[in-house]
Amino acid sequence: YDWYPLLDATLTGSVFEWHRTYLAHFTYGENLPLGLAPDFCSREFLETVPAEVRIDDLRAYVFKHIDRYDVEIFFQPPDLRQYRLDFSMASARSQRLVRDVLATDAQLQYKGLGDYLLKYPEVMRPFPSCLEIELSADTDGLAPVCYPTLDAGKSRSGAHLEMSLIEKLIQEIEAHALVDDLSIILGGPGECGLHPNFLEIVHRLAGSDSVRQLFIETYGLALTPEMQTALNEIPAAEKIQLIIRCNTLQADRFSALYGVDRLAQQLQHVQALEARTDLRYTVYAEMLRMEINADEVDDLFERFKETGIQVLLAAYNRFAGRLPERRAADLTPLHRDFCWHLARDVYINAEAKIPLCKQDPYALGPMVMDFHTSTLMDYWQHTLAWHAASVRGRHESIPMPCLQCDEWYTFNA
Repeated sequence: YDWYPLLDATLTGSVFEWHRTYLAHFTYGENLPLGLAPDFCSREFLETVPAEVRIDDLRAYVFKHIDRYDVEIFFQPPDLRQYRLDFSMASARSQRLVRDVLATDAQLQYKGLGDYLLKYPEVMRPFPSCLEIELSADTDGLAPVCYPTLDAGKSRSGAHLEMSLIEKLIQEIEAHALVDDLSIILGGPGECGLHPNFLEIVHRLAGSDSVRQLFIETYGLALTPEMQTALNEIPAAEKIQLIIRCNTLQADRFSALYGVDRLAQQLQHVQALEARTDLRYTVYAEMLRMEINADEVDDLFERFKETGIQVLLAAYNRFAGRLPERRAADLTPLHRDFCWHLARDVYINAEAKIPLCKQDPYALGPMVMDFHTSTLMDYWQHTLAWHAASVRGRHESIPMPCLQCDEWYTFNA
């Protein structure tokens, strides 16, 4: 990182004085966004680095070898780390952020950054960084306890998102998304693998230069050995992160969670993955931590310890109070800040509905848009006012039960 258009000279001088006063090997601003002030290192530090070692990221190198060096941490209020700002120009999103800041306040200094974000919250969201798509409303016979049930008299048709809309979506991504920036999740209540064009969709999405990662969330029942092989043969398979929803290893609990006795089928497909040594995509077993399975966490790690499958522990989502309290622990921060999902995410369900928020997966609430007749950018502009309200702490003005939601702090991408 060597091009800082928003370099704050006053802040840089303060970091340098801190470095010089304490004669550290390395000094960095713990809470400072990249791009406002550089890190500093001593000549002695440089002399300790072996000549054959190539360092692309100096800070990462120091952190990796932290026991070797005297490191000083500089802290300067305000603490704005919750915004995850990056002014270093090292990514397309950072470059867009810097460009937008220069267009609105070219003399911006760190001390005024908090007030600036309240005035111009739109600079934080040029385009979604996370797009969750429910390809199919078909749950493969499962009744997932981790998603809300539909109200009496309402039902889903088991619809699949039309290919024409997938094409429309890809065109929008290519026209507006930032390079190597977008994470796509094929998720939702339905089983994405049941879409008749599932493999073609994965191929198209993973092949986009704008897509950095493609997450496939599956119950594992449709994940046959043939599908595992087909995913592996996709040219950009390295972008694929396959997440198997593995909330229990006990048959009776599986039945209690999903309403069917199909754990053996899920584990059969998992074992087929474990037996492979040629996988080009990454595989995870994800457990939602709930009271019902809290005693299985160690068992899950032990089950996959000697395999190539990594374990993820995810927080249980109550969908803004629509589901009963099942969390094993409440990790919600005490202070409510802005919502990351309004800032970065878009959710499209299998009926092509785009709700205001992912907490409304069936798009039954207010402010729903139809992807048949609108675009992603229509939605993004339409919801800017609610993002601004969230950043400014006016959660009660947003037409969703935001004050009952405990997902606002979770960051997808």
